Amino acid sequence: MLSPILARYLLREHAGPFGYSLSVITMIFLLDLLFRSLNRILSKGLPWSVVLEFLGLNMAWIIATAVPMAVLTATLMAFGRLAADNEIAAMQANGVSPIRQVMPLFGAAALLAVALIWFNDNVLPKCNFRVRTLATEIMRSKPSVRIEPGIWFNEIPHFGLLAHALDDSAGVTKASGLLIDDNSLAEVRRTISARRGLIQSNSAEGALLLTLFQGEIQEINLAKPAEFRRLAFSKHVMAIGAKEMAAPANEVEARNDREKSTAEMWSEVEAIRQEIARRTQQLNLVLADKSGRARAEILAEKRQLEIEAQVLLVEIQKKYAIPCACLVFILIGAPLGTLARSGGIAMSGGLSLGFFLFYWACLIGGEALADRRLLSPFFAMWSPNFITGILGVFVFRTVAAGNLAPPSSKLSAFLRALFAGKKAEQRPPMNENANALILPPAPQSARTKHELELFEFDVVEPEFVQRPSALNAIATLHAPASSSLPKVQRLEKTLQELVARARLEFALLSDRNGVILAQGSYQSSHGLAPQINFNQMAALAATQMAIVQVLGKALDEEGEFTCLFQGGERYNLFIYEIDQKLILTVLVERKVAVGLVRIHANEAVASLREILTPFHAAHV
Repeated sequence: MLSPILARYLLREHAGPFGYSLSVITMIFLLDLLFRSLNRILSKGLPWSVVLEFLGLNMAWIIATAVPMAVLTATLMAFGRLAADNEIAAMQANGVSPIRQVMPLFGAAALLAVALIWFNDNVLPKCNFRVRTLATEIMRSKPSVRIEPGIWFNEIPHFGLLAHALDDSAGVTKASGLLIDDNSLAEVRRTISARRGLIQSNSAEGALLLTLFQGEIQEINLAKPAEFRRLAFSKHVMAIGAKEMAAPANEVEARNDREKSTAEMWSEVEAIRQEIARRTQQLNLVLADKSGRARAEILAEKRQLEIEAQVLLVEIQKKYAIPCACLVFILIGAPLGTLARSGGIAMSGGLSLGFFLFYWACLIGGEALADRRLLSPFFAMWSPNFITGILGVFVFRTVAAGNLAPPSSKLSAFLRALFAGKKAEQRPPMNENANALILPPAPQSARTKHELELFEFDVVEPEFVQRPSALNAIATLHAPASSSLPKVQRLEKTLQELVARARLEFALLSDRNGVILAQGSYQSSHGLAPQINFNQMAALAATQMAIVQVLGKALDEEGEFTCLFQGGERYNLFIYEIDQKLILTVLVERKVAVGLVRIHANEAVASLREILTPFHAAHV
């Protein structure tokens, strides 16, 4: 069970990024809405109450879409910050597994998903319906609101209109470069052009009143194609009926699938299914009568009913699938944030954008396939959650196994392995009998006489060869009949636990002369043949620690350096001082968090000191 204090801390760490992400995403959607509708709404002389109502109603679908996105971004930011500060490693070192770390977040995401389901079922359909009715009311009162400069406008039946430039004001719209196509008469085709004009809305009649200046009218009668009329004018006034631009009242009251609640859609689906069953019975009777035309009509009606039912079922599943994405985004966001090790908005926003595009592409594609009855509604709407969830489980298991290397390091390692070929790395040979490293001679031509003088040194026997007392002490520790045999087992058990908990390659306990007392390795715990020369590693580690101690004295360091860290491209090496005679050497892959290794290594050092204290007292 996770500590309530830790649970509240994790939730508090996510609250700030969630609010920030939700605000940013909502603002982006609002700006996009304003840029698309700014000229159409704000510059057409509409009252501010209508403009604010329009923006407020559109906030419904913005919130329904932005909340799951904000959950993913907040999770990436929070876990990235925790990983960067080694708090994730500290929690794992104290026994808090990754699955326990996200349990409070799953609870909060579940509550958020339930709230979103209620919102999508009760608030969102009403807001969508009101947006459509508000647009219809605006069209009836101001038909010119949808005319855009440079775009051919043909939403008025029998008329087409093109204006190269528009200047809107509260009561009238000034236009230049007007071109009107009039097909109101069946046998007459009339084209009207004008240099400038005024466009006004007649709210009472639902029409556009056009006052044209300096233009001409070209007219041809289809019944008499040889006749062509051309009339120039300085001023011409005409009215275009625009009542047909707005939907009829009965069509406005009829709601579409996105304007209905789940209960309304289910009842409609049941009614459609009953109608389909009735059509099936009629089809069986028609087959008995062998009437081909009636059979084709019934089949067409049946297919249309099935498509209508399919669309409703897709919308029902969508009302549940999108809110449940909050849980899936927690599952994928937590491990990705841990791997990214960055709590900045740039990294989190980039990863979030990639997953948003993938998720919505799957959702839109699935909806299109389901509407065409190529996929079931359930699979079409839930497949983005399933795909993202499976990917999240895979990444989550990778992080839970201790693989905390960022994706960039894995890619670079893969590229190095790809282009390195099979060229073996040349390593200096090891004289295992003397436990000494034999370095290959350097080319003499590459060094000057002065440099040779600087690098000359005497090769001596290792210290433990000249001190038989050290070998006697080690032999006493490892003797089968010795009373200290349980201590050897405790040493090896401590090292194997350190290897397992910190996910090490190996851990060596040796003296300052490079003699190994005990060892633990990943290979031995998994029954694999060791591939590392432990005697060589112990001798080199002893040499490195001796150099560090001399360096500490040269720096007038109070006491001695007790830890040495070496970072490489593939491995990290730690050398710890147990006491004045013994050292601990551990090797770990670079992808494992440094903080996790240090926490477990410090615990192992304390345990080893406790075990070895009686042994040192007996051999003083």
